Amino acid sequence: MELIYFLDLIKKNAILYSILINGNFSDVDLSSQNVTVWSDKAIEIKKVILGQEKIDSVMIVLYDSFISMEFRTSDPKFFTDSKLYFGKDALVRSKKPYLLNDSIVEEEFKDIGTFNAFKGPASITVRHFNLFNYTISLRFYGEQANQKSLSKRTYFIKGIEVAQEALHLFKPNEITLIPTFTPFDYAPKIEIAVKNSDHPALKYFVNKASLSYGNRLYEYGKLPKINPYRVCGLTYVDQTGTDDDTLKATPVLIAELCSSNSNSMNENEGSISYEVLSPEIDFFKIGDHILTKEELEVSGLKLEKDYILVKTLFGKEAVDEFDNLEYAQGISVYKSK
Repeated sequence: MELIYFLDLIKKNAILYSILINGNFSDVDLSSQNVTVWSDKAIEIKKVILGQEKIDSVMIVLYDSFISMEFRTSDPKFFTDSKLYFGKDALVRSKKPYLLNDSIVEEEFKDIGTFNAFKGPASITVRHFNLFNYTISLRFYGEQANQKSLSKRTYFIKGIEVAQEALHLFKPNEITLIPTFTPFDYAPKIEIAVKNSDHPALKYFVNKASLSYGNRLYEYGKLPKINPYRVCGLTYVDQTGTDDDTLKATPVLIAELCSSNSNSMNENEGSISYEVLSPEIDFFKIGDHILTKEELEVSGLKLEKDYILVKTLFGKEAVDEFDNLEYAQGISVYKSK
């Protein structure tokens, strides 16, 4: 199977490819001025060449079950032209801005998905930070990994597990995505918080209704690809009374499509971005010390002035690295400028 373009670029970089194949840093000159050694399991390589592409730095961490590579660049093309580099595009999602010392951090990201890589599946997420430019985050799993379990986050509405396609029953301003992390899962569980408690789509999920969309009837759980801007209204019908016994007393959510000249359909066409509530980080690793949020405030340290954010870990990924269940909700790692 042909590799997607960005993975092919990695394969052509002898050092990065050897790390992925061997699972160690034996082929890396750790004394090079372009290499920063964080631990025996983590290094950072600056000024990396991928074919014709120049990357500012790559942070590489070896975990028990996967290898993490995070590419940092000031070039927006990996984010804006995702289809060229990763073979597909994805929805842009934005996290709720948060305050980091005296600076406001804004983040938007694309969850590209999971692909067949060199020895197993690889997951890809592309991010844009207003303070930290762009990052391309990859996790390379072993050949024994279950790709299905790695490729999708879990979504819930009112405690009901739903497919990711359920997002498209809502316009972006109607919902907020709230991720939660456990010490035992790499991917978060995401609650779709609906701002209007009387939203017709809620009844669809609670009552396991059918969906009428584009002159077709879909049974519960089988959602077609929907552009929410093409939907001008949703109507929930508790019962459909017809002479056909199979349709009697069947609840249906009816999606009313906009006319071709509707402003609702033409505005924002192709730009679907859902707000994601940013988890509040309670732990910060600065050098060799780990501080709580309260200890950081008392210390008077100015992170954005004197330090550089290396990474933020959640869930089992954080527990794997620091061997502490408390860090599952988030720990940010900083290095001195």
